[in-house]
Amino acid sequence: MKVLVKDPAEILDMTKEQLVVMYQLGHDLMEELTPQQKAIRDVLGDKIKGNGEVIANHAITKAKRLNWKVDLEKAKELGAVKQVVDTTVLKELHSKGIDIPHEVIDYLIIKEIKK
Repeated sequence: MKVLVKDPAEILDMTKEQLVVMYQLGHDLMEELTPQQKAIRDVLGDKIKGNGEVIANHAITKAKRLNWKVDLEKAKELGAVKQVVDTTVLKELHSKGIDIPHEVIDYLIIKEIKK
């Protein structure tokens, strides 16, 4: 099994450059593994009998979810549409100088520079 670091405490001593490399390795690994994991889950689902099974130390349960086949107008008619704040409009208004209460939250955006 692939791991990025054996002891997570190791990252505390890494340089910023090493942390960026480790972050990108993790991102690349997830991109590669996510489709594989989905394919494995789909095949496993086909092999499970009934509603579920216990396999080794894992309880595998088949669950059902409803996939609604209604358009927005029908959903409105049924009272199933929520009103939400449009943050894009608020951002545009704020950039035009309109005073809107807000707070600033810091976060990282990490992208690889393609050479």
